[in-house]
Amino acid sequence: MLKLTKKKRAELDVLMLTQGYRRFSYKDIMVNKFPANNFLPEQGINVTGILRDRTGMPVRKGALRLTSPGRTLSSEALTTNSGLFTFPNLVFEDGAELLINAKYNAAGNNMMIVLDPPPFPEITGNPNLATEVVNIDSTLSAYLDNSKKQYSNLRTLKEVKITGATVKKPSHTDYTALTGLSMMADHLIDGERFQGCNDMLMCLKTMAMGLTFDTDKFFITRDYMQGNKSTPVQVFINGMAVDAINLSSIQPADVESVEIFLKDQLGLVFKNYNCNGVLVVNTKKIPKSNMTLADLKKMMPQSNMLKFTPKGYTKTREFYAPKYLTQTSSYTGNDLRTTIYWNPKIVTNATGDTVLEFYNADGKGTYRAVIEGVDANGNVGRYIYRYTVK
Repeated sequence: MLKLTKKKRAELDVLMLTQGYRRFSYKDIMVNKFPANNFLPEQGINVTGILRDRTGMPVRKGALRLTSPGRTLSSEALTTNSGLFTFPNLVFEDGAELLINAKYNAAGNNMMIVLDPPPFPEITGNPNLATEVVNIDSTLSAYLDNSKKQYSNLRTLKEVKITGATVKKPSHTDYTALTGLSMMADHLIDGERFQGCNDMLMCLKTMAMGLTFDTDKFFITRDYMQGNKSTPVQVFINGMAVDAINLSSIQPADVESVEIFLKDQLGLVFKNYNCNGVLVVNTKKIPKSNMTLADLKKMMPQSNMLKFTPKGYTKTREFYAPKYLTQTSSYTGNDLRTTIYWNPKIVTNATGDTVLEFYNADGKGTYRAVIEGVDANGNVGRYIYRYTVK
């Protein structure tokens, strides 16, 4: 920061007298006639964008309305001849959801709202870089030790287990056509084993235990080896009797399980379908949905309505600081805070001095204070101060 001495002030006067400044007309300034301000102080947040129709053409003099659900925020705007719109000087907190609506225009269903990207300051080098941390482990060791002590005295809640009713998986018992088969299949193939399978029939030829495939039918292996090639295994898909060749039409990823029955104790299924053995394919159940057409329309985004959550103002929060009113306080716990004081707005007096008061934590050792600020001329300053508590 430039320090103005008497010599420099004199040189500055000479500079002002010798250099021609044509930006200001001092005659106008003397009669209180000032130049126009092109950049006024910001009074809020501006939301800008463009309104187009479905063909991409800008909409001239289009009406837009901005609201925030659950809040009193409301604003209206008209687009320019180029379709541009602006909602100026909006005030809302960070995380607020805003809604821009253009459906009240003629042919409002054929409009699209496009927002401008939020402006960000240019990234430049920081002349006041923070202190470089050479060893992060040693730097944070004090913070980690404090956290360990702080949480060691807390009460730990007991483990809570949440249980629910087991979802019944599809099986042959769900279909009346298979009534009579035993509750447990002789062989069960879980649907996860068909991962990577491209053809259900081809996979079952090798995975169906106790069965042999010949031409276009399955047979029980022990009977097939003894010459019984006339009575095949009956294939069922979700309780419906089909030919074995129909297994190729099933997507393996949709299969929940495959049940294989080599015997029928009551003989009802074997007799009704003139078969020797049953192979049941159970597909995964599709969850039932009570969603209506109106619900589906609500889920589909509408081009003439735009919901977005921009960056807003952050609510002011006060940094917590304990109050030790008397030395005979009943509080017996240890103060193990890692950050003991933070103040975002400190104003010094005319001589640049100020007084801060805060309580240290109970940990002994060296404390690090970082002071950052800006003077009246916009100059940025940063200073690190360390003090020891014994």
